[in-house]
Amino acid sequence: MKRREIATVTGIALSQCLVGCLDRDDASSSNGSVAPSEIVNQELKIISREELDNSGPSVDEPPAITINETESQIEIVGRISYGQSNCNEIGFGDVNIDTSSNDLIIDVNVQEIDTDDDCHSDLKEETYRGKIELDEGVPDVITVGEYGPNYSFEETKP
Repeated sequence: MKRREIATVTGIALSQCLVGCLDRDDASSSNGSVAPSEIVNQELKIISREELDNSGPSVDEPPAITINETESQIEIVGRISYGQSNCNEIGFGDVNIDTSSNDLIIDVNVQEIDTDDDCHSDLKEETYRGKIELDEGVPDVITVGEYGPNYSFEETKP
């Protein structure tokens, strides 16, 4: 009788251990590395073309995506053309990580800013660098949407 009790208790304990191990496997990406669960930091800055050694995408090209796996960071560089520069600015729209599919979706667009000034009727081109820092690992798929006033690009990096 004692053997059955010991076997039952041992079976229950082992099943709990296995459940814990299986839960940890759900947090890995399809390539076996750790999957990120949250965005720790995000920043977008306007930069000069000289900072990129006059390289980087032009207005008629999709943004470039660079992945730094060891630092759990994603960098995007792009160039957007927009009008009324004193009433608008380039910024992040939605930045979301889907933990169930391990996808990161980043939108960069032109956003209205509050001003009491009359809006200029100019056309401006600016290069931007966006950085996304994740808690750990990198997503399996990164999709960046860039939305200008008269165009849009979508770039995906597996």
